[in-house]
Amino acid sequence: LFDDIHKKDPRSLFRRLDPDKYYPVYGDDSTLIDDTDSQGKMYVRVDWDKSRAIWGNYNTDMTGTELSSFNRSLYGAKLNYKSTKTTKDGDHKTDVTLFASEAQSAFRHNQFLGTGGSLYYLKDTDIVDGSEKVWIEVRQRESERAVKTVVMEEGRDYEIEDFQGRIILRRPLQQIPEIDTPSWVKDTPLDGNQVYLMVDYEYVPSDFDSDKASYGTRGKVWLNDHVAIGGTYAHENRDQDDYNLKGVDITYKKSKGTYIKGEYAKSESVQTQGSFLSDDGGLNFTDFNDNTSPSDIDGSAYSIEARANMLDISNKEGSIGAWYKNRDAGFSTSRYDNGNDTVDAGAEAIVKINEKLDLSAKATLFDKKDVSETTTASIQGDYKVSD
Repeated sequence: LFDDIHKKDPRSLFRRLDPDKYYPVYGDDSTLIDDTDSQGKMYVRVDWDKSRAIWGNYNTDMTGTELSSFNRSLYGAKLNYKSTKTTKDGDHKTDVTLFASEAQSAFRHNQFLGTGGSLYYLKDTDIVDGSEKVWIEVRQRESERAVKTVVMEEGRDYEIEDFQGRIILRRPLQQIPEIDTPSWVKDTPLDGNQVYLMVDYEYVPSDFDSDKASYGTRGKVWLNDHVAIGGTYAHENRDQDDYNLKGVDITYKKSKGTYIKGEYAKSESVQTQGSFLSDDGGLNFTDFNDNTSPSDIDGSAYSIEARANMLDISNKEGSIGAWYKNRDAGFSTSRYDNGNDTVDAGAEAIVKINEKLDLSAKATLFDKKDVSETTTASIQGDYKVSD
């Protein structure tokens, strides 16, 4: 019974009862709740207050930061402690996550530019069943900055065929969303922010070594109702190119719409065995990091962002914000893995002057230098008056 109790079956992560695969067929009014998702021989879960300890399948859920995010689907041990005390905005005073796993699958990240259709093919087929994490990301034009993120739910927003690596969205995904601050002057026919379908998943390569450990921790503490500090550490053992990710962050928040955030992160090697981008629904892919071997990659990144709700500082409605982000070419996470020194900066403001007049302005700088020392930069601005 206890032989290889730490091992798992890598073929599926979270069990789904498909009526085409399992008998009997379930009625229209039936409800299925499975609290024992486990690829191994044992499943244990202990809940108390807002906290949880688990041995079984889990998502690491080390999110909430931009530069040091680490969210994989694994089998092993995980502890998430959340204090019962909260800030005035509802944040837990203390939030700590620890995990450890003998990972028996590899991590992959795909990005798809919206095509106006619903069908998208992943880079890999026969992915680990139930391991996908799917979300929509709206990015600012001429930038990598995400201005909006929408998490997708399987069954409600999309269907996935794991064996074929195929995703079908419930609604078509447009390349350009509704423009929040349209400009009277258009530089390109498709003027506006860009929409991407983002997918993280696990798969098992043919030459994968499953006897390697992955572990990490993420903690965040609110010193009072306004100031918080956090830290992240993640490690993956590999044959020759162990991956390490370290990060610290600090937040000052006056209200939900007025805050200052700063982050610093450092990585060694690459997080994925390939991050891929497709602009035709998965028929063709471009590898982000095909120009450097993993053992030669390490780098750091830092960012600062400030935003204010105008009502917190004046009697006018609206918001103002500014940001500055700098990444080394060797810095690697699933979201950023392109092998380029990058600077992304900008400022924007939207102010409601009166009931009939809105003013908006925006300026951005995006400077990317690749390994061949070629630099590209883009500065743009928008101004809008609406009646």
